[in-house]
Amino acid sequence: MNNKLISISGVIILYNPELNVIENINSYINYVDILFAIDNSENSNLDIIEKLKLNPKICYISNNENLGIAKALNQGAELALQKNFSWLLTMDQDSKFEDDNAKYFFNCFDKLENSEEIALICANRQSATNFDKTTENIYDFKTALIAITSGNLLNLELYKQIGKFEEKLFIDQVDHDYNLRALLKNYKIIKFKNILINHSLGKQVSVNEKLFIHSPIRIYYQTRNFLYMLSKYFFFFPCLFFRYGLSEIKRIFINFYFDRVNIKAKFRKILEGFRDFILNKYGKYENN
Repeated sequence: MNNKLISISGVIILYNPELNVIENINSYINYVDILFAIDNSENSNLDIIEKLKLNPKICYISNNENLGIAKALNQGAELALQKNFSWLLTMDQDSKFEDDNAKYFFNCFDKLENSEEIALICANRQSATNFDKTTENIYDFKTALIAITSGNLLNLELYKQIGKFEEKLFIDQVDHDYNLRALLKNYKIIKFKNILINHSLGKQVSVNEKLFIHSPIRIYYQTRNFLYMLSKYFFFFPCLFFRYGLSEIKRIFINFYFDRVNIKAKFRKILEGFRDFILNKYGKYENN
C-alpha cells in the first residue's frame, strides 16, 4: 500500500464518559492527525471537556443529546472527508491500545496490498484467544465477516461507495450492518490477529468475559435490530445468522437467569422489539 496516499483522522464517540477516557485517547492520539470527539451526552462533563480541548489535535463536538452511535460515526466520517482524509480510526470511549499495539496497528499499511478493496482494517480484542504474542507474527491477518466499531481503520473512499452507517438502528448492529454491506459490494475486512485493543466493559455487568447483563432498554435495541439484520442479510449469510441466532438465545437466557429482578421488564422490551420491527419503527426508543 502506498503510504504517500495515507492520511489518518479519528473519531471517538462519547456518552457520559469517565475521566479515564483521557488516558484511553492518549494511547493512540499521536498516530492520527485529528481526532473528532463526538459527545452524545445530554449533560456533558465540563472537566473532561476542558481536558479534551487542551489537546490541539482534538476537535470536540457536542450534540447535546444522544443521537446514537451511527449518527456520531457519520458525523466523524463526513468531517474527515471534508478535510480530505483517506482513513478514519473509529474508537469507543472505553477502548485503548496497550504497549506497542498502536505502533504496530498504524504501521500496518506496508503489509497490505490492494487497499482499494479493503473497507476496514481492525485490531483484535484483548480477550481474544487466537493470537500469537511473538513479534515476528505480529502482522498475521485474516479476512473477517464482522468487526466491532472500536479499533477500526475505515477506508473513507469506500465509505462513499458502501453508504453511511444506518442511523435508524441507533445502537446495536450498526457496525455489523456496515460490515455486511461492505462484503456484499465485494470489499474486504482485514483483521490483524495479534494486534490487540483493550475494550473494557464500561458500566455493563459481566458474568464472565463473554457474557454480559444488559439493561431492559438495551435488550429492546438488541431484539429489534437483530430481527432487522436477520430479515436483511439471512439469505446472503445463512451460516453467520445461524450462529447469531444461537448467540441471541444464549444472551436472553443469561440475562433472564442472572438478572431475575428485571425479568418482566426485559420480557416486555423483547416484545416491544418484535412489535417495532413488525411496524417498521426504528430510531431512538420512545416509551409508549
